[in-house]
This record gives sequence, structure tokens and C-alpha cells, in this order.
Amino acid sequence: MSQTLTVPRRAAGTTRADDPSTVRQLARACLMELRSLLNTRAGIALAVGAVLGIGVFAGGRAAFPADDTALGVLVTMASWPGGLAAMVASVLLVTNEFSTGTISATLALQPRRGIVLTAKALVVTGLVLLVTAVALLAGVLMVLVVPLVTGQDLQWTLSLARIAAGTGVNLLTCLAALAWGLVARNAAAPIVLLLVWPTLSSLVSAVSPRVGELLAYLSLDAPFAVANAQPGAVLQLLTASLVWVLLPGIPGARHWLRADLS
Repeated sequence: MSQTLTVPRRAAGTTRADDPSTVRQLARACLMELRSLLNTRAGIALAVGAVLGIGVFAGGRAAFPADDTALGVLVTMASWPGGLAAMVASVLLVTNEFSTGTISATLALQPRRGIVLTAKALVVTGLVLLVTAVALLAGVLMVLVVPLVTGQDLQWTLSLARIAAGTGVNLLTCLAALAWGLVARNAAAPIVLLLVWPTLSSLVSAVSPRVGELLAYLSLDAPFAVANAQPGAVLQLLTASLVWVLLPGIPGARHWLRADLS
């Protein structure tokens, strides 16, 4: 007696577009997050401010060069204002939905919360890489154009380790912004914390070098210590990542995935 194995057919009204793979859902979620960020006045202002800040900082350093002013220095300098804008955007990416009450609409478009949270992290990473790319472009333009005005040639030296360190600082800061935004669920607290902490730690370190040695393990600039091969730099980076990203990020992500967010 033979048996026939029947494979159920896909419902007539169901297509691949209706049942996308996880990768396609993630891609759509990333586009949705980018659209939600750029469709706000704050997002547009941050984008414009980042570009202007990158140009001003690169141009200012190129116009008044020091002995070590080269392309790599210009890129690192230009990345700083772009990184600040990306940090604020990272906070808004997760807190805007709570402040405006649009979190329910977001989850209605993509019910899988893990995909939405992963998309936010990917968008933040993309913003950081975009800042580095724009800063690099600004640095190249300044090396080409500014000597025509000032008469002082600028070096084309580009340290990949320095560029990677600057990108790492921005990435660590922006991921920290995302993590603390998940915990605070409002934009003000994470932004103030991430803006005040570097200045506060610098002041304390100037008063007490011994305390400064301990605060180095909480420094958001730890990637530069790694790039400069300073003693204990890797441990500093791991500790800073733990304190700034993982400690707030784990409970924040858990709340995001399990709690009632409506």
C-alpha cells in the first residue's frame, strides 16, 4: 500500500512580498527608521548641522595649520561635530516614538520587536560610518583648496589607525546614546549625560591624576588609547563598552522586547 505525501501549497493570496524573509524585513525596518528620522525637523536640522560642522572644523584647522596638520588630522577634527549630531540622532531614534506616541504605529508596521531594535542599531552604525565618510571628503577638499588661499601646503598623510579610532569613539558614543535612550525613554537625560561626562571627567582628572587613571576605564575616548597602544587600552575599551553600552542596553532591550510599549 503506497502513501502519497502532499505538500501544502502557498495560499493563493500570499506572495513573497507578503511573507518576506528576516533579511528583507530588517532592510525594510532600516528604511523605516531612516525615514522616521529624516522626516522630522530635528532630523533635518541635525543633518544640516552635521555637514556644516564638519566643514567648519575641517576648514578652520586647515586654515590655521600646525606642524602636524595633515589629512588624517583634518578628518579626525571634522568627525567630532558630526559625531555629536549622530549621538543626538541616536537618542531621538528611540525616544521620539515614546514622546510622540508613535511607538504603536511602528510596531504595527513591524510587529517583530527584535527586528526593529536591530534596525535601530544598524542605522546608528550607518550614521557613524557616514560621518567618517563625509569628514574624509571634507578633509580631502580642504587639502586641495585651502593651500590655494593660504599658500601653505598641507600633507596628505592619512593614518588609518587614527581614522578607525575616531570612528570607534563616535560608534561607542552613539551606541551608548541608543542604550541610555532605551532606559530613559526621553531624549534630555542621555544627551546631557553624554555631553557632560567627558568635561566632568577631564576636570576631575586635572584635579586628581590618580582618580583620572581610574576614570580612563570609563572614557568614551578609549578607542584612541587602543590606537596609540597605551598600556591597558584594551581593558579600558572593554570596560567603557560594558558600562556605557551593555549595562544600560541589556535592561533597556529586555524592556523593549517584553514590556507593553503602547
